[in-house]
Amino acid sequence: MILSLGFHVPSDAFATVDTWTDATTTNVGGTHMYGVSMSDASNGVAVGYAGEIVFTTNGGVDWTDATTTNVGFTRMLGVSMSDASNGVAVGRSGTIVFTTNGGVVWTDATTTNVDNTYMWGVSMSDASNGVAVGKSGQIVFTTNGGVDWTDATTTNVGSNYMHGVSMSDAGNGVSVGDSGQIVFTVTVSSEDTTTKSNSTIMYPPHIHDEVTVSINSNEEFNLNLKDKEIAKITSRVGDTVDITISVVDDETSFISQIKLMTNFAKKPSGINSYFATNYNDYRQVGLSVYEWYQYKDDIKYDYGGTISWNEPSIMIRETLTNHGNVGRLLFNEEELIIVFSLNMNNVMDETQILTKIMDSTYMVKRSVLPFTLETLPKIIEKSEEIAENPIISENNESEFSIKSNKPMYENGNKVVITGNIPADSFDPKAGENIKFSITSPENEIILTGQFAPQLDGSFIFETFAMDSTWKTDGNYTFNLNFGLIDSNLVISYDNLQFENVDLETRTDEKVVEQLLHHQLLHHQLLHHQL
Repeated sequence: MILSLGFHVPSDAFATVDTWTDATTTNVGGTHMYGVSMSDASNGVAVGYAGEIVFTTNGGVDWTDATTTNVGFTRMLGVSMSDASNGVAVGRSGTIVFTTNGGVVWTDATTTNVDNTYMWGVSMSDASNGVAVGKSGQIVFTTNGGVDWTDATTTNVGSNYMHGVSMSDAGNGVSVGDSGQIVFTVTVSSEDTTTKSNSTIMYPPHIHDEVTVSINSNEEFNLNLKDKEIAKITSRVGDTVDITISVVDDETSFISQIKLMTNFAKKPSGINSYFATNYNDYRQVGLSVYEWYQYKDDIKYDYGGTISWNEPSIMIRETLTNHGNVGRLLFNEEELIIVFSLNMNNVMDETQILTKIMDSTYMVKRSVLPFTLETLPKIIEKSEEIAENPIISENNESEFSIKSNKPMYENGNKVVITGNIPADSFDPKAGENIKFSITSPENEIILTGQFAPQLDGSFIFETFAMDSTWKTDGNYTFNLNFGLIDSNLVISYDNLQFENVDLETRTDEKVVEQLLHHQLLHHQLLHHQL
C-alpha cells in the first residue's frame, strides 16, 4: 500500500526513474492510495481508501481534493485518464464514476452491469472508449466516456479475479488476473478503406481538419487542426465572427449534439451550474457556450454579456475528398457543415475555442480548434467635440435628465449615472431597454450594453472606473440611446495619484542648488540656537 504521493524528477534528458521527490501538498493524510493515472506531464488523478480522489495539474507536486466524488467512503482501486479532462475511476461495490473536467467533479455511471462486484482496474484509450475489469471474471466496456457499460460477450476468464487492463486503442488491449490469466482483444481489420454504413462496428464522431473563421464576412482565415502554430485572431467590439467546421459520424443522423465553447476564464461564483464544467486545458471555464441539437431546441449561454449568439447555419452534403482527416470513409458518407455565429458585444481577452461532438450512442469527440480569439475595443471615426448635455432638474418629469455622481473619477471609483426619461417618450408596457456605450478619449468603445429603466422612467447605471479598462486619462463619453433620445455625458478620468514622479527632469544643477539651500537653512538654525 502506498502511504504517500511522490513524483519523479529526471536529472537530464537520458535519466532513468531513479530520483523521486515527495509531493508538496497531497491532501490525503495517511490514506492508502491504490491507483494513479497521468494523462500528460502535468495532469493526473490518484485514488485510494475511503473514497479518496485527488488531482494534480503540476506533475504531482500538489494534489487537490475532488469537489464532488459521488463515491462516499467506497474504496477506490483504479483510475484511467485518457486526457487532461476525461477519465474513469472504479472501486468496491461496483462503483464506476467518470469525470469530464480533470477530476474536479465525478459522476456516477448510468448503467454499469456489474452489480456490487469489486472493480479492480480500468483503461480508457480515448475520451469515449475504455474497459473495466474486476472480481469473478467481470469485464465491461464503454463507448461513451464511462456513462454506460456493457458486458463483454466472450471473456474466456471464467470466474478468475481480473486485476488489470490496458487498452492501446478502442479495439485492442490486454487484461490480466488470478491464476496466470492473460487475455487479449483485437478489432476486426480490413484492407478495404471503405466500410459499409450498415456495419455493426460503431465509430465515434470526428471533426475534419479544416476550420474556417471569418470576421464580418469579409476577412477570412483558413486553418487546419494539424497546424503547428496556433493562429491569433483579433476582432473588435461590434464584429460578427463566424466559425465553420465539418463533422462526420457513421451517419449524419447519428450526430445529436455539437457544442462550441469559448471566452474561458476563472470560474465565477454566479455562473449557471449546468455550464460550470466546460473546462479548457488550463482549467478555465467557458463563459460563452452554444449547444446545437439535431432533434431538440438549441441551448445558448453567455455570462456577462460578452457574446450574443446567432442561430447556426447547417448544411449536409456528401463528404468531399479534399479533407486531410476523414477517418474511416463510409459508403456514401455525408458530412455535416455547421457555422457558429458570434456577435462580439464587449472586450474579451485572448481565449481558446473548443468543440465537443456527441452522437446517439453517447460517443464523444472533444477538439481544441487551431486558433485563439480576442476582442478589442471598437475604433470609431473622430467626430467633433461632444458637449456635455445640460443637467435638467430631475423633478420635472416632462424633461430628460442625466447626470453622474462625481465630477471626476480615479482608479477604483464607482461610476453612477442617473437620470429620467420624459413621460411622453416612455411607455413601461413596451419593455424597451436603454442602450449605452462608453467611449475612450481615443474614440474606442470600451463598454457597451443595455439596461431597463424603472417603471416611472427613471434610470440608474453603475460600473467601476479601472485602469485595466480606462487606460487613458481624459474625457470619456457615456452615450445613452432610448427611442428618439440620443444623449452624451462627458466623464472625466484622472489617475495622477497613482503615476510615478519623473525624477529624470531634475538636473544636477537643481539637485546641488537644493542641497546648498538645505545646508544654509541648517546652518542658520544652529546659529540661532547658539
